[in-house]
Amino acid sequence: MPNGLTPKQIDDMVQSTLPHLGKFKWTDISYDLQEHVAFSRLLRKDRVTFQGGESIDMNVKVNQSDVARWTGLYDTDDIQVNNLLDKGNIPWCMFDTHFAFDVRESVFNRGASAIVDMLKVRRQDAMVSLAGLLENSFWSVPDTGPSNRKMYGLGYWLTRNASEGFNGGNPAGFSDVGGIDSDVHPNWKNYTFQYAALTQTDLFRKVRKACTMTKFISPHANPSYEGAKHRFAFYMNYEVLGQIEEYLDNNNENLGFDFGKYDGKATFRGIPLQWVPYLDADSTNPWIGLDWATFSPVFQSGQWMRYSKPRDTATSSHNTRAIFIDCILNMRCVNRRRNFIGYV
Repeated sequence: MPNGLTPKQIDDMVQSTLPHLGKFKWTDISYDLQEHVAFSRLLRKDRVTFQGGESIDMNVKVNQSDVARWTGLYDTDDIQVNNLLDKGNIPWCMFDTHFAFDVRESVFNRGASAIVDMLKVRRQDAMVSLAGLLENSFWSVPDTGPSNRKMYGLGYWLTRNASEGFNGGNPAGFSDVGGIDSDVHPNWKNYTFQYAALTQTDLFRKVRKACTMTKFISPHANPSYEGAKHRFAFYMNYEVLGQIEEYLDNNNENLGFDFGKYDGKATFRGIPLQWVPYLDADSTNPWIGLDWATFSPVFQSGQWMRYSKPRDTATSSHNTRAIFIDCILNMRCVNRRRNFIGYV
């Protein structure tokens, strides 16, 4: 490649190399978490929902008419038409990440592969930054008030309560959850419990009960946002998972020479227990039972990982080009009572 490319030629080259960056490799020790659990779930295009509109809306049947009855000969009819639905509403939120370059960088004088290498590092760095942003938002509570820009994560949809049962109401600072007031409609609450010890008669007993109580099956099929089949996942910090693995070792006499035989293999009802490094900072040691059949990220149509062309930046040097990755989305839970959270 000849030296002295014009900025326009460089922009065109960058645009053409983005879809198929090269084989340049490196080791990344820049991030702190061992795994970004939420990131891999949120941006898988085959597991997300797309829709248009000014917000994310959903219909929730909150009432029954109770019109079924036993009858006798010549009984008179009692026709009732009641208000059965409430409207859920979730605002869109937006994020972006970006990477940039200067058209004068000497790297452009070293051939096409050098351009690809530089872009690959910077794009990967932009995505690592995005992973941290989404991980934080997914496991925490958004800001209250109209100034909030954050995604509605699990801290919003699954609220805590020390009492055992369906007591997860509106999160602190919010008058509803997804546009529906759980104080008015108690069936819009998630399941909660508090435990004191990781034992068969405490935590395990309460998790077993929570899994049973949250397994709702409609008596009559209807077009639904949620999947009919439950897809539970169990999330916890290492304090909980580590103790469970030790518990399994201590209660099994067939370990042989492998004292860590159950490390990474612990399950509950056949479902793997998943460590969430982000939750290690949570001293309440939560056990989250999440039914992914009721949860999904919803993206505005046409706004999933939208890459911009290399563009001038208004606040930087006129020689600087930036490539932005934009999304418009939010998390939606369509049935809170099929999910639970327990904690110390």
